[in-house]
Amino acid sequence: MNAAERNTARGFDRLSPLWDLMVGLFPGRGIPRSRVRHLERASDRRRALIVGGGTGAFLIALLESGFEGTVTAIDPSAGMLRRSAARLRRRRPDDLGRVELRRGGIDCLRGDERFDLICTHFVLDLFDDARLVEVMERLDAALEPDGLWLCSDFAAPAGGMLRRGAQAALVGALYRFFGVTCAVGARRLPPIDAGFERLGYRAVARDTLAVGVLWSAALQRRSVRAALRTAS
Repeated sequence: MNAAERNTARGFDRLSPLWDLMVGLFPGRGIPRSRVRHLERASDRRRALIVGGGTGAFLIALLESGFEGTVTAIDPSAGMLRRSAARLRRRRPDDLGRVELRRGGIDCLRGDERFDLICTHFVLDLFDDARLVEVMERLDAALEPDGLWLCSDFAAPAGGMLRRGAQAALVGALYRFFGVTCAVGARRLPPIDAGFERLGYRAVARDTLAVGVLWSAALQRRSVRAALRTAS
């Protein structure tokens, strides 16, 4: 982690006791629903990486979904990891041996580590444009050629004027809040979709939730999709 990301991690440490409450306040439980929207596609995967796992809610959902592989969950916040570990011990004690909770950002990944499932839920929006490129390239290098990438995040404002205005106000308020509380340097949504496009990914499934405020997608490299169509 660089110095800015260490400051951000300390901010999330302070928020960690309230995190589940904050997530639950989002209308229609949109954030938890978006994280698990395409989870059924992960059932045959063998080695998963969760980036920014927070307090472990998605980790538990993955383990409860029928996924039988191993999981590495990384998060720069010690407070989040403590709560994730406690949730794991409480909810899935028999799975302790196949889960590694690791403190750090993408720099804590070893160069030889490979995964066939990567999950980035509401984490890529924390980076500015330049850092997003670095993060996505590093994760792309860690994903097996036929790997699956699950991602959910906030959607860019779209639709009519009132709807766009409401979305822009919500996203702007969130960035101001996390800028103050967690020293998040980004001030707007970075081009996540463009990042996937540049790396050669296409969505095999994609949905919008919470009246278009959120999106959730399962992505694979274009070459894999072409091979699957040919085989079928």
